[in-house]
Amino acid sequence: MVPYGAIHPNTTLTATYQGQPSAVVPVIVQGAVPGIFTIGGTQAAVLNADASVNAPDNPSARGSEVAIYATGAGQTTPPMTDGQVPTAASTSNIAGLTVTVGGQPATVVYAGAAPGLIAGVVQINVTIPPGTPAGSAIPITFAVGADASQTTATIAVK
Repeated sequence: MVPYGAIHPNTTLTATYQGQPSAVVPVIVQGAVPGIFTIGGTQAAVLNADASVNAPDNPSARGSEVAIYATGAGQTTPPMTDGQVPTAASTSNIAGLTVTVGGQPATVVYAGAAPGLIAGVVQINVTIPPGTPAGSAIPITFAVGADASQTTATIAVK
């Protein structure tokens, strides 16, 4: 986890393992580097409307609401603190976030803190667009401003 306060053009990283620190490594930290969590590399970490895991044998229906789990969306409003574990979905929101499913813009119902998970994990609830093609591996992406997630994450849609 990178602390929210570490957003500087030049910062350093040190890892400590069994009490031994690594060499200091210079790194650049950006405000947002979106990424959708995946299961097995490409299947997006998505819950269907009934809270079951989206999968090729358990697709989401067009027009239904799904919850996408991601990271790298940047600071929330109001700001969360490092290590905070929100208890409610309405804790913090992310402005300017967009989602596409199968190349179709999805309606974002909620984008913000994921209740019960550490600050930095994002829950994005969207409605699957009616024009989304059906299939077991439909591309799904999200963006915050000009910063977009990977293009390899997929969702199953019926």
